[in-house]
Amino acid sequence: MQVRADQASAKTESGIAFNKNRARIGYFFETQHLRNLLKEFFAVQHSFHSKMHHMMMAFHDQSGNLSEEQQQLLEKLLYPYGILIANPFEENPTGDIEKDVTHILGIINARNEHFSKILAAMFLATANMPNFNLFLQQLMLNTAVKSDLLEGIHSKSWQDMEGHVALPCQNLMRYRLLLDQIRKELVSAGCESVEPVLMNIMNAITYIIQILQRIAMFIDIFQF
Repeated sequence: MQVRADQASAKTESGIAFNKNRARIGYFFETQHLRNLLKEFFAVQHSFHSKMHHMMMAFHDQSGNLSEEQQQLLEKLLYPYGILIANPFEENPTGDIEKDVTHILGIINARNEHFSKILAAMFLATANMPNFNLFLQQLMLNTAVKSDLLEGIHSKSWQDMEGHVALPCQNLMRYRLLLDQIRKELVSAGCESVEPVLMNIMNAITYIIQILQRIAMFIDIFQF
C-alpha cells in the first residue's frame, strides 16, 4: 500500500513539475516570438529609412545632369522622401520588451510632431507615385543617368529604383502588420502592466488605417 501511495505521490509531483516546466517553456517561446517581432520591426524601419537616404543622395548627385524643368519636378517629387531620411527609432531593440514597446509608441503617436510629419510625407509620396513613375521612365532613357542612379542605391535593376519610390506606401502597410502582430503577442502573454501601451498601439493602428484610407480615396487628387 505504501509503495502505491509513494508511486501516486511521485506521479502527482512529476505532473505538477511537468505543468510548471510546460508553462515556463511556453512563456519562453511566446516571449521569444515577441522579441523577434520587435527585432523585425526595428530592422524594417532601419532598412526603410536607410534606403530613403540612399535614394535621395543618388538623385541629388544627378541633379546637375538634368534639365531645369526636370530639376524643378524632381525637387517637388523628392520633397516627402527628404523627410523620411531620418529614422526616429533605435537601430536595435534593447531586449527589454516593455521598454522597446514604450519606445515605439512614444514615436508612433498622433501627438508626436515628428511622426505626424513622417505620416504626412508617406501620404504625399504615395499620392505622387504615378507622377514619379512617369518621371523615372524619362530618366531610364538616359543610359548614364540610369547607371549612376542604380549605383547610388547599390543595385543593378531598375525595378529596385521603382521599388524605392513605392517604399513609403509599403512601409505604412508594414506598420499595421507588425504592430498588430506585436499587439496580439502582448495580449496572449497577459502583460497587464502594459495595458495602456496596448491601447496606444490600437490607437496608432487606427490612425494609420485612416491615413491609408485617405490615400486610396484621394490618390488621383494629390498629384503635381
